[in-house]
Order: sequence, then structure tokens, then C-alpha cells
Amino acid sequence: MQDTAKLPPRKRGPVGTKAKDASDTTATTPAVTAEDGGVQDGAEAAEETGAAAAKPARKRKSHAAHAGKDDFSSLLEPFYYGKSLTDPINTAQDKWNLLPAFLKVKGLVKQHIDSFNHFVEVELKKIVEANQYVYSDADDKFYLKYTGIRVLKPNRSDEDDIKNLKSTITPNECRLRDMTYAAPIVVDIEYRRGNVRVKRNEIRIGRMPIMLRSSKCVLHGKSERDMGLLNECEIDPGGYFIIRGQEKVILVLEQLSKNRVIVESAKGIMQASVTR
Repeated sequence: MQDTAKLPPRKRGPVGTKAKDASDTTATTPAVTAEDGGVQDGAEAAEETGAAAAKPARKRKSHAAHAGKDDFSSLLEPFYYGKSLTDPINTAQDKWNLLPAFLKVKGLVKQHIDSFNHFVEVELKKIVEANQYVYSDADDKFYLKYTGIRVLKPNRSDEDDIKNLKSTITPNECRLRDMTYAAPIVVDIEYRRGNVRVKRNEIRIGRMPIMLRSSKCVLHGKSERDMGLLNECEIDPGGYFIIRGQEKVILVLEQLSKNRVIVESAKGIMQASVTR
């Protein structure tokens, strides 16, 4: 038998009780194995303790990185300071509190996109209906009637003559190639040739620039992942055009009506001015 060094006797507390000094239990208490009853080194126990303590730190780091990614989203969260939706909005502070909710629902360019969609889907048809018939002074029996008008999906200008072709054009391609991001305008007509009435459909009469993220744009309804596949910015709100490779936007300006008399009172003095 091999000689083993005897350890000094040590007082043990009852089972399930904690030691008084936490530093003694973590640094100096040896761990006994189940096989040979040997004693592990205190340094190994300390390393295991340090490794176990390092795991939650990595979790906190990943959580902090995820939180940093959502910093912009947290700014858009509405905060009402205890007010309900039925309470009156009577102070400037209450209006500022509604700003994140407005940006989250409406955004900054939604009015541009909604206006363009309304023009393409509603107003354009009303313009054609107001000038639906075209007559000829040379022939009283001749007439031409517009029965419909539509704006198709964007395509390249050299693809207009190819029928039933689904174009793969993207806004980023137009930026790189100095092209205009536009779509063809087609009409359905009816006219008289002698005593015969002739109908023709989808006759191209021009091209119209397409607003990004509108109902006619290829980016409409795309997710952030799909936007990345099309080489577009994930948070690009749209609302602008691409003309010959340059991004153009329509500025909304407020202008007073012309030839109007405006009467104002300043410090008790009445003044009148005419808008020009």
C-alpha cells in the first residue's frame, strides 16, 4: 500500500447548510471523486467556477447586441404617459407623444405613395373619360373612342415591342445604367373604318416614371429579405422617382392663391395686401 499524507481534521456542518465564509468553499474546499477518493486540485475547481461564471456574460453580450439592433425600432414605440386613447390631446407634449405612433403607421412618404397610386388607378381613367371621343373634320362618320387606359409594370424601353414578357428590371439597375425607371401606358380604343367598327387593345401611347414602393413598383409589398436580394436598402421608404439614373422627388409646397386680398391686424393697425 502506498503512503498517503493525512489531512488535518476539518469540521463539517450538517448536510444542506452553507459555509459561513463563501471564499473558503470556492477556493480551498477540495472536491472528492467517486472512483478513487482522490482530491482535485483547487486551481481546477477555480477554473470550472470561472468558466461557469463566464457563460452568463456571453449571453448578456449577445442580448446587448440584439438590443442595439432594435434601438431604432424602440424609438417608434408609442408612449402615452398613462393616458388612454379617449383622453383629449390638448397640450403640445401630448402631440409630441403621438409622433412615434404616427411615424410607425404613416411614415414620412406615405402621402406621396398614396397620391401616386390614386393618380394611376383613379385620376388617369377620369382624364381619359373626360376626353373619350375624338372626331374628324374630314369624315363625319369617323370617330375614335378610348375605352380604357392602364399603366403596366416597369420594364426596359427596348422591351415594349415584346409581348407577354415579364421584365426583370430593378430600380438599382436603373441607377447603375443611368436609365429611367418607367412603365408603358396602354389604351384600349374603338374606331370606325368605313362602315366597320374596329376594336384594338393594349396600344402603347407612352411611358410613365414609376414611384418607388408604389403599387406599380417591383418593390411593392417586399419584405426586408427580398429588398436585400434586389440590392435595395431594407429601410428605404420609397416615394421618389429614378430619372436617367438620378433620384428625383416631388416637393410639396404651399402657395397662396393669386389675386387675393388679405387683411391683417398688427398692433392695432389694419393692413391689406394682394397676393401675387
